[in-house]
Amino acid sequence: ALKSLNKAAKRIADGSSVLIFPEGTRSKNGRLHPFKTGAILLAIKSGVPVVPVGFNNVSQVLPKGKLLPRGGEVEIRIGRPIPTIDYTTKDKQTLALLLHDRVAELLNPMHLPDDERPDRS
Repeated sequence: ALKSLNKAAKRIADGSSVLIFPEGTRSKNGRLHPFKTGAILLAIKSGVPVVPVGFNNVSQVLPKGKLLPRGGEVEIRIGRPIPTIDYTTKDKQTLALLLHDRVAELLNPMHLPDDERPDRS
Protein backbone atom coordinates (compact mmCIF):
# COMPACT_ATOMS: atom_id res chain seq x y z
CA ALA A 1 0.00 0.00 0.00
CA LEU A 2 2.82 2.41 0.84
CA LYS A 3 4.47 1.81 -2.54
CA SER A 4 1.17 2.58 -4.31
CA LEU A 5 0.69 5.77 -2.27
CA ASN A 6 4.24 6.88 -3.13
CA LYS A 7 3.52 6.33 -6.84
CA ALA A 8 0.27 8.28 -6.46
CA ALA A 9 2.13 11.13 -4.74
CA LYS A 10 4.53 11.37 -7.68
CA ARG A 11 1.65 11.45 -10.16
CA ILE A 12 -0.10 14.18 -8.20
CA ALA A 13 3.16 16.16 -8.10
CA ASP A 14 3.36 15.75 -11.89
CA GLY A 15 -0.15 17.23 -12.24
CA SER A 16 -2.13 14.03 -12.77
CA SER A 17 -5.31 13.00 -11.03
CA VAL A 18 -5.39 9.70 -9.18
CA LEU A 19 -8.27 7.47 -8.16
CA ILE A 20 -7.89 5.73 -4.81
CA PHE A 21 -10.48 3.56 -3.11
CA PRO A 22 -10.13 4.50 0.56
CA GLU A 23 -11.78 1.30 1.83
CA GLY A 24 -8.70 -0.57 0.64
CA THR A 25 -10.68 -3.38 -0.97
CA ARG A 26 -14.15 -4.30 -2.11
CA SER A 27 -16.49 -5.52 0.59
CA LYS A 28 -18.00 -8.99 0.40
CA ASN A 29 -21.50 -7.66 1.05
CA GLY A 30 -21.26 -4.65 -1.29
CA ARG A 31 -21.77 -2.17 1.55
CA LEU A 32 -19.65 0.85 2.34
CA HIS A 33 -16.99 0.12 4.96
CA PRO A 34 -14.81 2.48 7.03
CA PHE A 35 -12.13 4.39 5.15
CA LYS A 36 -8.42 4.01 5.72
CA THR A 37 -6.57 7.31 6.09
CA GLY A 38 -3.55 6.78 3.78
CA ALA A 39 -5.24 8.36 0.76
CA ILE A 40 -6.62 11.15 2.93
CA LEU A 41 -3.14 11.90 4.26
CA LEU A 42 -1.82 11.96 0.69
CA ALA A 43 -4.47 14.50 -0.35
CA ILE A 44 -3.79 16.72 2.68
CA LYS A 45 -0.02 16.67 2.16
CA SER A 46 -0.45 17.34 -1.58
CA GLY A 47 -3.00 20.11 -1.01
CA VAL A 48 -5.38 18.64 -3.56
CA PRO A 49 -9.15 18.26 -3.14
CA VAL A 50 -10.78 14.89 -2.66
CA VAL A 51 -13.76 14.07 -4.83
CA PRO A 52 -16.37 11.69 -3.42
CA VAL A 53 -17.41 9.01 -5.91
CA GLY A 54 -20.15 6.48 -5.30
CA PHE A 55 -20.21 3.22 -7.24
CA ASN A 56 -23.60 1.51 -7.20
CA ASN A 57 -24.21 -2.16 -8.11
CA VAL A 58 -20.54 -3.12 -8.46
CA SER A 59 -20.96 -6.07 -6.09
CA GLN A 60 -23.75 -7.46 -8.29
CA VAL A 61 -21.79 -7.05 -11.53
CA LEU A 62 -18.36 -8.05 -10.19
CA PRO A 63 -18.61 -9.82 -6.81
CA LYS A 64 -15.50 -9.89 -4.65
CA GLY A 65 -13.39 -12.93 -5.53
CA LYS A 66 -14.70 -13.21 -9.09
CA LEU A 67 -12.55 -12.42 -12.12
CA LEU A 68 -15.26 -12.15 -14.74
CA PRO A 69 -18.12 -9.67 -14.51
CA ARG A 70 -21.77 -10.64 -14.75
CA GLY A 71 -24.20 -8.73 -16.91
CA GLY A 72 -25.66 -5.60 -15.40
CA GLU A 73 -25.19 -1.89 -14.98
CA VAL A 74 -22.87 -0.02 -12.65
CA GLU A 75 -23.91 3.51 -11.78
CA ILE A 76 -21.20 6.02 -10.87
CA ARG A 77 -22.17 9.21 -9.05
CA ILE A 78 -19.65 12.00 -8.57
CA GLY A 79 -19.97 14.49 -5.73
CA ARG A 80 -18.57 17.96 -5.21
CA PRO A 81 -14.84 18.23 -4.46
CA ILE A 82 -13.84 18.69 -0.82
CA PRO A 83 -10.92 21.12 -0.46
CA THR A 84 -8.13 19.88 1.80
CA ILE A 85 -6.28 23.19 2.13
CA ASP A 86 -7.65 23.87 5.64
CA TYR A 87 -6.83 20.38 6.96
CA THR A 88 -3.61 19.26 8.62
CA THR A 89 -2.29 15.75 9.01
CA LYS A 90 -3.83 15.73 12.50
CA ASP A 91 -7.25 16.15 10.82
CA LYS A 92 -6.97 13.04 8.63
CA GLN A 93 -9.64 11.10 10.55
CA THR A 94 -12.04 14.06 10.47
CA LEU A 95 -11.61 14.37 6.70
CA ALA A 96 -11.95 10.60 6.26
CA LEU A 97 -15.29 10.68 8.11
CA LEU A 98 -16.50 13.65 6.04
CA LEU A 99 -15.52 11.90 2.80
CA HIS A 100 -17.22 8.70 4.00
CA ASP A 101 -20.43 10.66 4.67
CA ARG A 102 -20.27 12.31 1.24
CA VAL A 103 -19.74 8.98 -0.52
CA ALA A 104 -22.64 7.47 1.46
CA GLU A 105 -24.89 10.26 0.13
CA LEU A 106 -24.11 9.05 -3.42
CA LEU A 107 -24.96 5.40 -2.80
CA ASN A 108 -28.21 3.52 -3.11
CA PRO A 109 -29.51 2.48 0.35
CA MET A 110 -28.60 -1.19 -0.22
CA HIS A 111 -24.90 -0.22 -0.23
CA LEU A 112 -24.95 1.70 3.06
CA PRO A 113 -23.60 0.23 6.29
CA ASP A 114 -26.33 -1.29 8.47
CA ASP A 115 -26.27 1.65 10.89
CA GLU A 116 -26.89 4.13 8.05
CA ARG A 117 -29.61 2.30 6.12
CA PRO A 118 -33.08 3.82 6.13
CA ASP A 119 -35.87 1.83 7.76
CA ARG A 120 -37.31 -0.63 5.25
CA SER A 121 -40.76 -0.93 6.87
